[in-house]
Amino acid sequence: MSIHYFLNLARYGRSNPGGSGAGRMMLPAAFRALAGLIFLGGIVAGCDRPPVEPVRVVAQHGTVDPRRAIYSPAKGNRLLVLEASGRLGVWNVTDPHHPELFASIPAGAIDAAFSPDGSVIVSGGGDGRVRWWTVDGRAAAVSGLAQDAPVRAVAVGTDFVVSGDELGTIRLWRPDGTPLGEPLTGNMGPIVSLAIAPNGDILSVSGDGSVRRWKSTGTAAAPRFEPTVLAQQRQPPDAEAFRQALHLDVTWGWDHSVVVAPDGAIGAALFDGALRFWNADGTVGATRADAHSKRPLRALAFSPQGDLLASAGFDGSVRFWNRDGTPNLTSIDGHINAVFSVSFNPAGNGVATVGADDRVRLWRLDGTQIAQLPAEQSAPPASIALSPQNAAVALADTGGVARICAIGAAACVGPLRTGAHALTSLAFASDGTAVAAGTSDGGFGEWMVDGRKRGELRGTSPNQSVVAFTQNPERLAVGGDTLRIVGPDGVVWHANGHPADLYKTLDMSSRGELIAAGTLLGRVGIWNADGTPHCDMTKLPKENIVALVFAPDGQSVLTAGGQETFVRSRRIDGTPGPPLEGHRGVVTALAASPERGLVASASSDGVVRIWQMPGTEVATVFVGLPVAQLGFVHDLMWARAGRSLFFYDREWRPVAAAELSSDGVLVYTPDGWFAGPAKAAETVLAFDATGRTLSARQAAKRASSERVRAAFSTLLEDGPPAN
Repeated sequence: MSIHYFLNLARYGRSNPGGSGAGRMMLPAAFRALAGLIFLGGIVAGCDRPPVEPVRVVAQHGTVDPRRAIYSPAKGNRLLVLEASGRLGVWNVTDPHHPELFASIPAGAIDAAFSPDGSVIVSGGGDGRVRWWTVDGRAAAVSGLAQDAPVRAVAVGTDFVVSGDELGTIRLWRPDGTPLGEPLTGNMGPIVSLAIAPNGDILSVSGDGSVRRWKSTGTAAAPRFEPTVLAQQRQPPDAEAFRQALHLDVTWGWDHSVVVAPDGAIGAALFDGALRFWNADGTVGATRADAHSKRPLRALAFSPQGDLLASAGFDGSVRFWNRDGTPNLTSIDGHINAVFSVSFNPAGNGVATVGADDRVRLWRLDGTQIAQLPAEQSAPPASIALSPQNAAVALADTGGVARICAIGAAACVGPLRTGAHALTSLAFASDGTAVAAGTSDGGFGEWMVDGRKRGELRGTSPNQSVVAFTQNPERLAVGGDTLRIVGPDGVVWHANGHPADLYKTLDMSSRGELIAAGTLLGRVGIWNADGTPHCDMTKLPKENIVALVFAPDGQSVLTAGGQETFVRSRRIDGTPGPPLEGHRGVVTALAASPERGLVASASSDGVVRIWQMPGTEVATVFVGLPVAQLGFVHDLMWARAGRSLFFYDREWRPVAAAELSSDGVLVYTPDGWFAGPAKAAETVLAFDATGRTLSARQAAKRASSERVRAAFSTLLEDGPPAN
């Protein structure tokens, strides 16, 4: 994870002025024992004076669902990898047998491209904005105007950047993110590929099956463009064929299906599987209708010399063509099913490819594989929970194992097992002394934080369960095919569900007098703490409630689900309340902070919106990856995206980032310090301000649990504020 990303991110979201909490961070005995081991290691490592120059630490995790690989046009040892989640990885492939992850950028990207000199990366994403990044992961600029729809394609020229959105609009931008000229319209489908010719003309491919050339007729200060349709599919593809060819989902789209050679020649691929060429003046060149055995083409790339075109297709191959459409060289058949991406290195003697087998490979042009980038093997946690009392995380994996880890700990408590059943949710008790895990059979397991088992209950049917602790008295709520409240002596009360329905989400009001639950089929119910219904269950218009929280004042319940881009509100008397609107992506997570009167909502486009209830938006935080979980711990807000965990302070500035794994929690601070399990720490690389890789000894000097914990010390109180 690139630390410079966090150093520069906060300025692009509105902040909420206010002080931060203060106080010591108290840990239960189990965590104090773990922390003692870390601190001892920190003292030993601290014998050498740590370097004072800026240092950037990057965890060397492998690629996850890669979709695009793009060589820097200036440096042949630098490769940009776009993952389906929207994360950008910048890899140093100087030694192809030992590639290094140089920067990891949560960019929320659907498309990305290098600048011609290779010094900047430009991305477009689901939040409708265009972003500029340095190659070491620092945020450099962001478009001041969000487009009306997700940005599906970007291209970078020497003087301007061009972007195309889901609605078919093309916009130009200056390097500082300000708009340039008027939008280009007329496309009847999403813009799926863009290119800029040497003379400043713009080439576009649209979902309406057209290739357009936008001829530049204005000046650099006042650009104007006249469109010409170079090609139009006679018969638009049917919906299923179009979906297969585009392979569009919420996070990524088409690769480069229109490309321009250095002399201005054009190559393009539409959805009919044909490869088309045009000369620099726009006259028609060669056409190959059977370029990939009449299967759709997925990506194109011209060699730096412009004499060779590479095409990648759904037949699993990369093929090479002369400008007259005749085959050249041997095809590369190194991926299973489809090849999503192809890119020439600056020397023109090799290519990088990405396939449907989720592998990034480097090749010589004769088909010899040079290298394969490492791929992440382990799945992200199924669920996590943060202790309300201290910097501790409980992690549950898909194999039915949970662990409890102090932030930055060298070791974790666990594994905590519940037999053969997978763990589906986690919750800490309000005093942080116990943790519960819901299981896939509708039951739960409960442990003290030192690993001793405190309770267990098997379910009544093979359905997943969700758990949450009640208050006054503290009991455990378990939702599955029924809703149960469990005390030390067993089930206190239960509420039956509806046929084929499941309780998927639970929350307690801040004073513990009410319990709310949402279901798979879109029902919301509210109960008193004694089990009596507080109001009748309500059926919402859309099904599958994925998140539910009480508003801070306890007078309404907020829900997200049904693939909706807003948050529904319902008062505790059963009447509808005003919604929270503003997200572009599907809302995926909710959290409330009763102490601060705040609600946070997160969406699939990586944006978190913070609301001062009853519904005034006060801040927007760009996480940059689809958020799966969201929460508050006193003055700290956290967001989980896959295996990454991000922490933000009271003014929504990034405090730290973490990588979650079965070995523990590896944590980074913005000033380049890290702490965590020994195995994970061994995979950390550190870079100085010039981008030089530090030696293992120099990197070890940045390992300090004290520095990591200091980042949290003013944000975590000893306990919740007194009422």
